[in-house]
Amino acid sequence: MRGFSFLLIPIVSGCSRAPAAPEPASTADSGAFDSGPEGAGPFSGHTLLEPGRVYNTAHRGGAALWPEHSLLAFQGASDVGADVLEVDIHATEDGRIVVIHDATVDRTTDGTGAVKAMDFDTLRALDAAYRFSPDGGQTHPHRGQGVQVPTLEEVLTAHPEALFNIEIKQQSPSIVAETVALIEAAGLEDQVVLSSFHDHVTREVRASAPSMLTALGTIEGMDLYSLQPDNEAAYAPPSPFFAAPVEYAGLEMTRELIDKAHRVGVRVHAW
Repeated sequence: MRGFSFLLIPIVSGCSRAPAAPEPASTADSGAFDSGPEGAGPFSGHTLLEPGRVYNTAHRGGAALWPEHSLLAFQGASDVGADVLEVDIHATEDGRIVVIHDATVDRTTDGTGAVKAMDFDTLRALDAAYRFSPDGGQTHPHRGQGVQVPTLEEVLTAHPEALFNIEIKQQSPSIVAETVALIEAAGLEDQVVLSSFHDHVTREVRASAPSMLTALGTIEGMDLYSLQPDNEAAYAPPSPFFAAPVEYAGLEMTRELIDKAHRVGVRVHAW
């Protein structure tokens, strides 16, 4: 199972610093959830916050092994034992919530243009495996095989037992209400965490669906990084779930940071 979150397990088993991530050619582009301390406030029963557990996460469905964000990828990740499926979403011009990382289709398909400027039928006609290559461009084994950009509804329906980290990429127009409705219709509220790098999107989720688990927003995450020992007792985390890279812009996911997060009741997702 090349490239899943096992490379990050030392973070939560005592190392002061995570090992360097392998090159993309040998990884499925993944992360790990650390369940952290006992208790998580109103979300204490949430499946993604189970105490004492590390979750093996397939980022974009395992992007180095299969065409990212495709039904083929999510099924492959599930088959090899991923606990969590990481999903990025946008909406088409006609309002369908679709699973794709970028705001445009250029990098992953044989088309060009912005997702939100494209109707669903046009998007579905594209080859979502066109640019996928497991060997640096020598071969494209899934090109022309009917791999499409899936809807969020299709992914949720295909994996009703899975856990999901759903990142809302699109800011405008908002797709929060539609996303929450799809999760609720699938009955997966306790199997999903919603995240976004855009803090106003995170705030909108919390305002419209307060029972839905969210990750700490970008500014909230920086607050946790900078939290000093003397202020820990008074700190009330806005979410019990923190997602951050192992290293970014001089900040590191250290043993000390994880211990601090645990002391204030926050679980850690390192990627």
